[in-house]
Amino acid sequence: QVLDQFSEGMAFRRGGLAALEKAIDAAVVCTAQYSSGLQVSGKISTVRADAMGNPIYLSTEGKTQLSYGYSQLSGHGIDRHPQSFGSPVGRIQNFTQSLASYSVDELAEHGIRRGEPVTLKYVSGITVSGRLEHIERRDHKNILLSFSQCRVVDANGDVLFSPEWGHYDLAVGDVIESVFGGAADRSRFPLYRHSAVEPTPVPGNHAADTSVDFLYNTLNQWRWQGGFSERDIRDLIRVLQDYPQEWLARCDLLQLVGTDHSVAIDLANALQTFTQGSDQVAQFISAFLKQVNDSTTGRAE
Repeated sequence: QVLDQFSEGMAFRRGGLAALEKAIDAAVVCTAQYSSGLQVSGKISTVRADAMGNPIYLSTEGKTQLSYGYSQLSGHGIDRHPQSFGSPVGRIQNFTQSLASYSVDELAEHGIRRGEPVTLKYVSGITVSGRLEHIERRDHKNILLSFSQCRVVDANGDVLFSPEWGHYDLAVGDVIESVFGGAADRSRFPLYRHSAVEPTPVPGNHAADTSVDFLYNTLNQWRWQGGFSERDIRDLIRVLQDYPQEWLARCDLLQLVGTDHSVAIDLANALQTFTQGSDQVAQFISAFLKQVNDSTTGRAE
């Protein structure tokens, strides 16, 4: 039951309005992933929802990054979105499937062509009207539409975006499928500068429970307060060596640093030792490592 509760709280399981509201309460950089795979990283400031509690529009404040597969989209870093970002969530009226699923030719059949005026009316009542300049596609899906001379209004006619504000980038996706702390592409959206004056404290002769608390408190702080340095990682790895049975902390650290980091192989090898047997811990870690491996393979492809 504890493992089930833990897995339900992981990034790949949590989404929707509740997760977005937690991100707003955290008041730090978080990532909201649309069902198309587009990832919006920034301080989520507001979320509009329909009568059923489904998110229909989300906004960030401050620097915002757009990514896919944990890699920043070209031209869509924090320099492109230095102040805010906002986009609808949901289905388009009279469309039989998600906007993400249509081919370029199928979009043209619906009047959605580059270089021409386009109007998209969402089921929620939000309307996006402007000149379509670009369609960003990944893995045979539309993930981002870019407009000039764009106006976005809600069902009541309130303006959400006006043409004089510049170009408008429309995130594509029916739902927000996951929300997690930090930026999607941390190498392009640094959140933390390490202070050489006050290094991260490492437990020395503390009691065992205090050191374990330090481990998980530190990991939680990194996840929700935005970042860590290479020195921080090395310090935490040294602490982990004193606790060879803390498999959960190793899972959390691997998820935070990513599979491209130099410590990822050592963490994965350490976790592999827990997969022998048929108990719930072994099954959970095996599933976790498979997910990590699948994610790495997908990015490589």
